[in-house]
Amino acid sequence: MEGFNVFLDSNVFVGEKFNFNSTSLSSLKQYLDSGFINLYTNDIVLNEVKRNIKSELEYHIGQASKIINKPEFRCAILKEENDYINKTLSDAPQKLESVFDSYVENAIVLDYNNVSVTELFDNYFNTKAPFEESKEKKAEFPDAVIIMSIEEYLKNENILLHVVTNDNGWENAFKGNEKITVHKKLRDFLSFVSKGNENYNYLIEFYNSQKSSLSLEIKKWLDGQAWQLLMEYVRDIECTDICDYDVLDIEFKARAVEYLDDKKCSISVIGKAEIELEYDYIDHSEEMYDREDHEWYNTIYGTAKSTLETPIKFSLDININNIGNADFTIEKIEFDDSALNNIDEMEYQELMSTKYNDYDDFEKEDEEDYYDLCPDCGCKINFGNDGGNGFCTECAFKH
Repeated sequence: MEGFNVFLDSNVFVGEKFNFNSTSLSSLKQYLDSGFINLYTNDIVLNEVKRNIKSELEYHIGQASKIINKPEFRCAILKEENDYINKTLSDAPQKLESVFDSYVENAIVLDYNNVSVTELFDNYFNTKAPFEESKEKKAEFPDAVIIMSIEEYLKNENILLHVVTNDNGWENAFKGNEKITVHKKLRDFLSFVSKGNENYNYLIEFYNSQKSSLSLEIKKWLDGQAWQLLMEYVRDIECTDICDYDVLDIEFKARAVEYLDDKKCSISVIGKAEIELEYDYIDHSEEMYDREDHEWYNTIYGTAKSTLETPIKFSLDININNIGNADFTIEKIEFDDSALNNIDEMEYQELMSTKYNDYDDFEKEDEEDYYDLCPDCGCKINFGNDGGNGFCTECAFKH
């Protein structure tokens, strides 16, 4: 079986969130290391990826630093631990760039010095791809140079090149070029490669024969989730107990065979499960604190039932022992827990609800006596204790 040649747009790495251990990027790396696939790139793509790594990590590092440098967090750990965390965060962009450099170290870097400036500006003024879709056409110059460098290279090379990009401008620019095939996603390209393998059909037969056992593995994964915490995330309440839990339905399918050789393969699988939970909760959303009585009012205690649609994503690593005898074994199943960030509540039923210390049941002061509540301590703010910044005099100095 002949090998393949592939060019990755920078948006491939952005789409994988720079996770070089993801199923798609790790599968491609195995092909690259074996020499079965040749990776092509150019300096524009390399610099765009590094710029995106830096900007993306700088944002998240900033958010993390705000948390770990809060006084209450700093007091909870040793100074050496805090310094270590800060250094780890500050070193992250450089380390991730090094991982990227290692990933592409054997890539064939296309030269763009032979790109015709005249042709480039002709495409710009005549709104030819990739300039035709963007309102900010000048922003497409890097893409235009990349596209033209690929086309120039292929004029003198008798190869077929697969280009992975989700940019419609690239796809339009390469239309009619018989030497180029465009794929929207990396896994689409990897699936294309796998389907050309003579063992592909045997593998799919084995996968289909394992669906019952895979359903049990999914059930085990679901059973092991922290549903009490997940309900707090889904409904923005304090979940105090899970009273009942049931998996109503599980659906899944193979999304792509992302790696396949004579000894092993990797399949990415997606699906969804329908979960029914009955739980006790506390709702703090309407709470008010009365400083004089030292009481919280309007706290809601209840029991509810929710039906959740839970996404499922996992990779399936399979050992191929003997193709002729259809001898396969599942080596590893790795679930993607980040899929749980997209849980959807399909149905909600309130079983019981009680409002503790309903504030409306207590005698209120006249409206003229106070005109606001302190966000920190909940006391009533009037002219006598107004701190001048939206807080009472006892809390104003903190802000």
